Amino acid sequence: MMRGRAKLEAVWFTHRTLWSVLQDLRQALDREPESVRSLGLAILLLAHNCFEAYLNYATEMLFADSPCEQAIARYRGVMGKFNRIVDEISLAVDRCGRPYRTVRELKAWRDGVVHPKIERQERVVPHEDPKYLKNLETEFFRLVTLKFIDRAIEDVEALCDVVEAEAHRRHPVKFLGPGAFKGILGEGGGHLLN
Repeated sequence: MMRGRAKLEAVWFTHRTLWSVLQDLRQALDREPESVRSLGLAILLLAHNCFEAYLNYATEMLFADSPCEQAIARYRGVMGKFNRIVDEISLAVDRCGRPYRTVRELKAWRDGVVHPKIERQERVVPHEDPKYLKNLETEFFRLVTLKFIDRAIEDVEALCDVVEAEAHRRHPVKFLGPGAFKGILGEGGGHLLN
């Protein structure tokens, strides 16, 4: 047997890998709807991560050759990165409606989950009979509903698809296109060194 060395390389499109996991979790929720709190929370966090992973991919594709980090630095955070990308490809985005507003709502919710604080509530409520008063419920799971989960998934995909389509139109060699989360998960190869 001949011994030698080979150099193997691969590129994985993490946003697409995460999206396939997101789809698996959503199907699991259909099979176990009573798990909406636990699976729903995981799905929403992963939906946000898919959005951020897509933005990281688009940023790398658009700005990998950019020597000036200062131009990018003025756009802060996840939504700042989104704004930098759409500015670069001259894409007008309706910031008052779906899908953008849903993604902003998802991001705000996600921030509350990953940077949790004690939740304090106080309300004065009318009642007919005090024995029928209901306790206050946490706002933590307010968005963890089937309706919002499906809307978040749909709108993350829609917003990223719009960006991907325009970026692919302007930079067909750099962007996979046409859908942000559809297509190959990665590619690889190699060659013998000796």
